[in-house]
Amino acid sequence: MANYCMNTVDITGEKEEVRKLAIALRDSYKEFKNDPSLGFNNFCDAVLGNTYIKYENGDWTYGTKWWDLDVESYSDGSLTLSGTSAWSPPLYFIEQISKVYNVDASIEYSEEGFDTSGRINYSNGVLISEEEY
Repeated sequence: MANYCMNTVDITGEKEEVRKLAIALRDSYKEFKNDPSLGFNNFCDAVLGNTYIKYENGDWTYGTKWWDLDVESYSDGSLTLSGTSAWSPPLYFIEQISKVYNVDASIEYSEEGFDTSGRINYSNGVLISEEEY
């Protein structure tokens, strides 16, 4: 059984970029929630506009094996995501979202099994700060 990692992601940026991201997340999540065999990596690829590929290193390319994602709130220029992931936060996915959509993204995570938690901030795909609690 996985150790569940709780994640909250706050995204801010240009209204149109955040809107495109919200649509990509919604449409891709519907598709991949209905067919989990497609895998988390392909979900991430779809959101990021990449072509589906066969992953040689399993389902961990974007930082975790899966993420049960919820859109908590969405308004002009801001988006909040939350949900549990397996073992670790989807850090590389959030970094790539920040880069591809030119947004600021802050992820706060907590995984009690390994007693790890923290906050990481990205701006346009660049790591701005990282703090462990």
